[in-house]
Amino acid sequence: MVDIRKKAEEMGVTILEEENPSDMRGTAFKVEGKWYITVNPDDTEERKNFTIAHELAEIILYDNNELTIDEKHKMANNMAAEFLMPEIDFKKVLFNNDLYELKKLYSNCSYEAIARRMLNFIPQVLTIFDNREIYTRIASEFFNFPSSPAKIELEVAEKCYQTRNKHEKTQENLKITGYFIDEGRGVERVILLTEILDI
Repeated sequence: MVDIRKKAEEMGVTILEEENPSDMRGTAFKVEGKWYITVNPDDTEERKNFTIAHELAEIILYDNNELTIDEKHKMANNMAAEFLMPEIDFKKVLFNNDLYELKKLYSNCSYEAIARRMLNFIPQVLTIFDNREIYTRIASEFFNFPSSPAKIELEVAEKCYQTRNKHEKTQENLKITGYFIDEGRGVERVILLTEILDI
């Protein structure tokens, strides 16, 4: 497990726990030649870890004038995931563990960050429900998918809410696995991973 705060320290970056604007998880700034990163003190440790990793990547990319702001942001997210869940180690455990087990192995990362990392190695769709409302729906790169969940996906998500547990269903060439998550912060979350099986 990577200690991202130690990595920041090794890079000479100071971490400050300070309130950021409501639409920002963190910021990186430079004062008299020294870099600082701010993280929201009320965020979970997992969220802080990803923010620090992302901002470290932003610092590394800071002087790259060939990238647009959006490209830097996307690359920083990918680099943050690599910092926290290095590809070589992650791939060793990915295919023999479900999301719950991966969370135990990467306790410094959120369920969402781990699920998003999985998209890099398994072509699938990730749908996240918060209190039964869709929070996000994305997929692996170059993977075409409908913007709205299919009926079977909604059924698996609802079963997760009802049982407050993992639920899995296969239909034709679709394999849908849902994970119920309640970390006691007033949000009951279901993370749904939909994979297209070989026909």
